[in-house]
Amino acid sequence: MLRRSISVATSGGSAKRFFTQQNVRREAAAQQQSLRVEIGHPMLRRGHMPFAIGEAERDQWVACMFLAMESVGIDQPAREKLLSSFYSTADFTRNQPA
Repeated sequence: MLRRSISVATSGGSAKRFFTQQNVRREAAAQQQSLRVEIGHPMLRRGHMPFAIGEAERDQWVACMFLAMESVGIDQPAREKLLSSFYSTADFTRNQPA
């Protein structure tokens, strides 16, 4: 197993921190998950490419999501936050010109 160490300055002096391949992989996976949360899964758009998705389709999907949230009783502040996220996701999958 590959082990590398670096010295890390701490308030109590200097400490060594070991980086193994497993730790590096774990860190990379966490960074990828963070990016997925911020901008969406990279396969999301490709998965929708066979279908023509324009503004009308985007708006229909967002309206369906709004009605679904209303039907299960999601409170207003959460619904507004989710709706904003749904709109961004739907707009990301659009593959037809505006």
